[in-house]
Amino acid sequence: MRSVRHRGMHRAVGIMAACGLLLAACGTDGQTATPTDESDQPADAPEQGDGDGDATGEGLLAGETITFVVGVSPGGGYDSYARMIAPFLAEELGANVVVENQPGAGGLVSLNNLYAAEPDGTTIALANGSGTGGNVLTGAEGMEFEYGEFSALGRVAGEPKVLVAAADSGYESMEDLLADPEGFRYGTTGPGGSTHTDALLLRASLGIPGELVSGFDGSEEIGLALAAGELQGTIGTLDSHVPDIEAGDQVPIAMIANERAEDFPDVPTVLEYVEDEDQRVIAETHTAVIDLGRALLAPPGLPDDILNELRQAIENVFTSEEFLAEAESQNRPIGFLTGEELAERIQVVVNAPESVFQALQEQ
Repeated sequence: MRSVRHRGMHRAVGIMAACGLLLAACGTDGQTATPTDESDQPADAPEQGDGDGDATGEGLLAGETITFVVGVSPGGGYDSYARMIAPFLAEELGANVVVENQPGAGGLVSLNNLYAAEPDGTTIALANGSGTGGNVLTGAEGMEFEYGEFSALGRVAGEPKVLVAAADSGYESMEDLLADPEGFRYGTTGPGGSTHTDALLLRASLGIPGELVSGFDGSEEIGLALAAGELQGTIGTLDSHVPDIEAGDQVPIAMIANERAEDFPDVPTVLEYVEDEDQRVIAETHTAVIDLGRALLAPPGLPDDILNELRQAIENVFTSEEFLAEAESQNRPIGFLTGEELAERIQVVVNAPESVFQALQEQ
C-alpha cells in the first residue's frame, strides 16, 4: 500500500517536480509539455491562486501546491471549467492550485499519470467521466488504470444525452421507433466513440434492431448527413442538439437520463420504455455512464483525512453563491454530485454485468 509523504517533504518534492516539468518542456522523451502559466488561460478566466497566503483554508493541504490536471489542450470546455474552479478551490483549501494540461489519447494519458501519482492530495484531475466509463465497457486500448480505484471527489456537471431523429425521417416518438421492425440508421463516429457505444447500448436496452453507420468525423458531419437524409438518427449531448431541435431540423425522441429534461418535459426517458429486467440493467448502466459527466478524481489510496478534506472543500465551492454566480456568468452549467455519489456511479459502471459487455461486442 502506498504511504503519504510527510508534510515537510511535500515542498521539496514539489521543487523537484517543478524542475522535472521544466525538463519536460525542453523536449524530454520527444514530447513537449504544455506550459501552465497565464498564457494558457482563456481571456475571461479568473486568475489562479498564487500561493501568497490569501487563501483561508487551515487544513492538511494549507500552503501546498496542488496540480489540477486536465487531459485536453488549453482553451476547451474542460480546461475552462478547471481554470474557473481553481481559484475558488485554492481559497477554500488555503493552497496554491495550478492547472496543468496533459492532452493525449482522449484523456487517457492524464488518467494514466493520475493513477500513478502519489496519493497525498497534491494532484487532482478533471476528467471526462462519461467517456472513461465508455472506454471501460468497450475495453479501449491505452488504459493503464482501474477506473473504480480512483478517489472520487465530485462531479462538476452532468451532460444528459438525447436520441434525435431527422425531421423528415418519419420518426416522431419512441412509439414510432419501437413499432419499426427494422429500426433506423444511427450515425456514429465508429467503434470506441461515444456515439457508437451509445447506439449499441440503446439497441440492447430496448431490444430493437437498427443499423449503425460509422466513419463520420464528428457530430457536425453526422448532423449534415441527417439533414441530407443519409441517416435517420443519432445520439449526442442535449446541449449540442438543442439548436437543431429548435430550428426544426431534428426531433427529440428520448432522453438517456434518469429524469426528463427540464427544458423538454414532453420528451420521455428510455427507462420509461424498458420492461425486461435484463434490458433494464443495460439501460441503467448506460444511464450511469452518461451520468458520470465531468468528474473530479484523485489517485487511488488517498488517506481518509485528505479525501474528506478535498471532498468537503469541493462541496463548499460548488454550493457557494459566489462560485455559482461566476459559473453562470461564464455560461458553464453546474450539476454537482458529491464524491460519494460519484463513487457510487463509477461502481455501477465498473461492475456492469456480462450482458452489457456482450451488447457492446456486437460491433
